[in-house]
Amino acid sequence: MLYDDVMPRTTLYLEDDALAAAREYAGRRGQTLGRAVSELVLRAVKRDIVTDDIGGFHVVRLAADSPKVTAARVKELEEQSF
Repeated sequence: MLYDDVMPRTTLYLEDDALAAAREYAGRRGQTLGRAVSELVLRAVKRDIVTDDIGGFHVVRLAADSPKVTAARVKELEEQSF
C-alpha cells in the first residue's frame, strides 16, 4: 500500500507569512508541515465563537486581553489594502 492510497495529496497556496508561521509551528513540535497545517486548521474550525445579540446584530465576544481596535488601526488597515 502506498502513502498516497491512504492520505490524499492537496496543493495549498499559502501567503508567505502563513507558510513561515506553519513551518515554525511544525518545527517546534517535530511535525511535518502537512500535519501542522491540518492541526491548525482543525483547531480554528472547531473553536467556539461566542456572540451577543446587540440590537439584532451578532457581535463576537472577545477575550478581555484581546487587542483593542482603534480608529487609527482601522485607518492603517484600510491604507494597506489599497
